[in-house]
Amino acid sequence: MRKNIVNSKWAENMKKYEDEMKWGGTVQKKRVSMKFIILMAVMIIITILSVVFEEDIHGASSVFKQTVSSNASLNTMYHKIPCLIESIKIVTIAWIIIKIVRLVLRTSTKNSSRRSTIASLLSSCFKYIIAIAAILAILATWGADVGALVKGLGILALVIGLGAQSLIADIIAGIFSVFEGEFKVGDIVVIDGWKGMITEIGLRTTKIVSITGDVKIECNSQIASVVNLSERISGVPCELNVDYTEDIEKVENIINENLPGIKERIPKIHDIMYLGVCGLGVNYMSFLIVANCDQLYYEEVERALLRELKLMIDKNGIKKPMPTMYFNKDVTK
Repeated sequence: MRKNIVNSKWAENMKKYEDEMKWGGTVQKKRVSMKFIILMAVMIIITILSVVFEEDIHGASSVFKQTVSSNASLNTMYHKIPCLIESIKIVTIAWIIIKIVRLVLRTSTKNSSRRSTIASLLSSCFKYIIAIAAILAILATWGADVGALVKGLGILALVIGLGAQSLIADIIAGIFSVFEGEFKVGDIVVIDGWKGMITEIGLRTTKIVSITGDVKIECNSQIASVVNLSERISGVPCELNVDYTEDIEKVENIINENLPGIKERIPKIHDIMYLGVCGLGVNYMSFLIVANCDQLYYEEVERALLRELKLMIDKNGIKKPMPTMYFNKDVTK
């Protein structure tokens, strides 16, 4: 019989983690600090004002082109204020675009776990593309030669590629995992002995959340083997050990009579069946009962089934095997 990972409510916790993690990236809800909210509000206000007063800030008659001091350094800093405002605008717009894309992907794929998985990967790719574009735009704003920079990126990419082979391997592995459908967001898997729910598949890493809320972040290229427990209905086996003095047919009749009631009292069970005698011990015989359920509710169903079987044997007076000790008397003395 499989052991429980923890003694807490798997299904309830994992549903909560799925709702929070599907697009959030962490097991707990993201608590945005007040400082961040204030910062983004200020940046949005600056962006709106920069659009409204575009001519006054960047036009030929801009107030920032005037000389305000006899100090050359101070004048230079003053003249660069439009660049700073433009940089803030670029960052704000990039942030808004990323949020809108995530929202659109989330809304359009919320009813399909496979689409959600692909959307998660696309969201990750899009985030990096927007970030790179924003950086290049900011550099252009400050007077950098972006054209020459882009040409130099080819050589730089070659150098980085030679030194970041593991990064490239992670990206390729992540793409293949998504499109081959090995696992998807919302699946319960076992990777390197770690059992949990896939909550995010990114370009580099895959995040798995256990029932206790612990997060395992695994590099995509390091995932050598995966046991996907969500591919089909899981069977929950329970062995009922009974004393040898009990009549087998009597015990079997009691089990078969009680199975329909057990199924009604545990609604997460799809089907439950008695499969016969599965073992003969020193002082007991084992009867095998298997309940089918979704993997998400495996531990919950297992605990409930064990409880029902204990109540059943107590109600019907079925004897449980007791520890037996044997003493040999030396008769030669």
